[in-house]
Amino acid sequence: MGITAGKDLDKKKQILEQEYGIKMTKEMEGNAAYMSGISTYFIEQGVKQTQGECAYRLMESLTCTFEKAMEILRIPKEEWDECHAIVESLQNANCDITT
Repeated sequence: MGITAGKDLDKKKQILEQEYGIKMTKEMEGNAAYMSGISTYFIEQGVKQTQGECAYRLMESLTCTFEKAMEILRIPKEEWDECHAIVESLQNANCDITT
C-alpha cells in the first residue's frame, strides 16, 4: 500500500502504525502536514504550467486566440489569468516546445 501524496493525514498515520509499527508523534504529524502542503503546491504549479503550455501550443498550431485555446482546453475562466501569464512568457521567449 505505502504512503502517497493523495492520502489524508489520518490515513497516513494509520498506515504508519499498522503496516510499519511506527507511532506518529505530534512533531511527525506537523512535518507530514507541511510536506503534504508542499507537494500539493508543486502539483498545482505543474498543472498550471502544463495548462499554459498546452494553450500556447494550440495557439501556435491552430493560429487561434488565447481565449479560443482556453475554451478548447475547457480551463475555467478563473484560471485564465495565470495561464495567460505563462503563455506570454513563452511567447516572449519565442519558445519552441517540442517535448
